[in-house]
Amino acid sequence: MIPPALPDNEKNRLAELKTYAILDSEKEEQYNAITNLACQIFNMPIAIISLMDSERQWFKSKVGIESNETTREMSFCGHTILHPEKTLIVENALEDNRFHDNPLVTGDTNIRFYAGAPIVTKEGYVLGTLCILDKVPRKLSAEQCKQLETLALQVMNLMELRKSNAQLRIVNSEKSVLLKEVHHRVKNNLQLMTSLISLQISQVEDPELHEAFSNCFHRIMAISHIHQNLHHESAAEFVNFKTYLMDLLKSFDVAFANEHNYEQLQDVTVRIDIAIPLGLITSEILTNAYKHAFHEGQLKTISITFKEDQDGVLRLTVQDNGKGFNVAEKWQKSESLGFEIIKTLQHQINAAITCESNNMGTYFAIHVHQNQQKIRN
Repeated sequence: MIPPALPDNEKNRLAELKTYAILDSEKEEQYNAITNLACQIFNMPIAIISLMDSERQWFKSKVGIESNETTREMSFCGHTILHPEKTLIVENALEDNRFHDNPLVTGDTNIRFYAGAPIVTKEGYVLGTLCILDKVPRKLSAEQCKQLETLALQVMNLMELRKSNAQLRIVNSEKSVLLKEVHHRVKNNLQLMTSLISLQISQVEDPELHEAFSNCFHRIMAISHIHQNLHHESAAEFVNFKTYLMDLLKSFDVAFANEHNYEQLQDVTVRIDIAIPLGLITSEILTNAYKHAFHEGQLKTISITFKEDQDGVLRLTVQDNGKGFNVAEKWQKSESLGFEIIKTLQHQINAAITCESNNMGTYFAIHVHQNQQKIRN
């Protein structure tokens, strides 16, 4: 037996192999599909995806053999990686000086035929082989060699994809951590602003100025709640809108001491670019209702529903039991800053908003479509 020599670039080759983090990894169906296909195409009992470590060859996928690895010294593939430009073919191992007394040939494995196509990176490093083996002497045509090399190229493509996905997960994880920190700091700054505004409100005697500061307070608070929820979410670009709405309603409970019915809130995660405008729209409707919708001494009740349809449309409703208003005058033609803010936000997220009102109360329905894939709880 002649042990395989080491490639001239062995140190760099091993370093490159380690970057794929694939040695001793779990079975993966994509690789198993290739070894099974190789057995079928070439009518061989054994097919292996072999990766060459420093002292061993490890099998990422195998058909027709029990062991998961062998020593590099007795490997056929150790010879294959020395010539990245071609497939190594051993038609009869008993007649080859390199292998005739190899334990894989003389032992129970009883290898006679071997054909191995190198698995080569774009930089020219040979990481291993896709090999097919038989227990009887065989031949392989030039066309079959090309087919085997094509399958080996697909193995390399799978490894590149696997590596890219792993790197992407790391980048996304780091991005998520950074975004969480950003949301945390924004939330803290907004809370500082609301504290300052709250202090200012307590010192303002002019009713109009008091209301202006109060409205500003609730708008900033609505944004602060979004960032507070984003800080705790697993994906920092999405917020659980049910949790956000409940937090928002609790803050209004403290300010206005009213009753809420929010049992019909569905767990849906919403993109931040939709969540913030939608949250501000909700806050404006609530603020207007609490301040202007109810009779003196009336029990003030607001019901909110939120869900997502199968077609990806977010449906939010806000209904109060107040005295109502003239929709044409107050909503469609109003010069109120609150209503103007709602309309601006409506266009920003391309939302459809309907409003119905009578002496039994007012009903708002907001429909927004999330155009891209979402993360669900």
